Amino acid sequence: MDESKVPAPTKVANGRAYQGEIPTPNVRSDFWSAETPVPDPAPSP
Repeated sequence: MDESKVPAPTKVANGRAYQGEIPTPNVRSDFWSAETPVPDPAPSP
């Protein structure tokens, strides 16, 4: 495998470093959590 031509990061990430499993989000959205597809809009005349 060839080496990447992209250099390694020069800064340390400033986000949270999780130890172990990454937690799941605690936000619920009716749109993104829907179990049925959204019906197609009615065609315009």
